[in-house]
Amino acid sequence: LPCDEMELSDAQVEMLTGVYDKYLARYPKVEAFKRIPLNFTRGVAFRSRMDAFLRKGLQRNVPSLFSDTKATFGDAHKLPGQSHNAAAAQERLATVQSLAEGYLAALKGTPSTFDDAAEGGAGKGEPPMTLLFCLVFNAQLQDYLGNAEAALALLDAAQTHTPTMHDLYKLKARVYKHGGDVGTAALI
Repeated sequence: LPCDEMELSDAQVEMLTGVYDKYLARYPKVEAFKRIPLNFTRGVAFRSRMDAFLRKGLQRNVPSLFSDTKATFGDAHKLPGQSHNAAAAQERLATVQSLAEGYLAALKGTPSTFDDAAEGGAGKGEPPMTLLFCLVFNAQLQDYLGNAEAALALLDAAQTHTPTMHDLYKLKARVYKHGGDVGTAALI
């Protein structure tokens, strides 16, 4: 996309968003029309679109949700002078982190739901797998941020929740490897 190589003006962002929204209204099942605008939207528009994208992915138990989401803040590790997108990527990363932490807190409650108390919603409860995939998503995010201890704690909670899910062991080994403990990673 051109937005990966250059900064888009507000008018260009609005025009592109309109095009994708038009196609989304016509073809509501096409995920690309929901995902691609996450690459160039900013601020409140990004937050609302990312919120809808993450909620749907967590509810559907999409294993690749973090990998797909990570592409929206791929330059967050760069310093602002190294990439024109670094500041926007860091803002997107902070938004995703805020949303993910909010989901986790809300899903741990009773009933397990995405509705915040601040919203005053008493929505229907979510299935237990939604909490599991939220734990996994948060663990992957913490691993990306370099917080191995937090990631391992989240994966331990996920393993307590569903000890038969083999992917959790693979993710735990990956976190140990990223943390520099290759020996423990090999034993898992």
